[in-house]
Amino acid sequence: MGKVRPEETAMSLISCPECSNQVSTQAWSCPKCGAPIAARNSPPLISPDGKRPVTVEQTSKSIKLGILLCSVAFWIGLITAFSADTPQQSQGAMFLMVIGAIGYVVLKIARWWVNG
Repeated sequence: MGKVRPEETAMSLISCPECSNQVSTQAWSCPKCGAPIAARNSPPLISPDGKRPVTVEQTSKSIKLGILLCSVAFWIGLITAFSADTPQQSQGAMFLMVIGAIGYVVLKIARWWVNG
């Protein structure tokens, strides 16, 4: 039975980037919010063919939820615009579409910015 190197057993606590909960550096994810932790602290993963590194995208849940809500707002606005009976309903639907589209683009840029 061989000795275990100290760097393999060393464990410290770090703050979760999502909820600021104290999490072990060896944890795969935060036990409170589920944000990935281990991928930030581990060496790059190598693909099965061994030729290229595997990229792990770590997008926060709030950005994903925002993208989903903006998409839903856009589609509800689009459907409502085609079924509107009055100009006020049509204007409201167009406003919802514009807000949904702008929010979607902004959050996609934020997602790109966070993940590099």
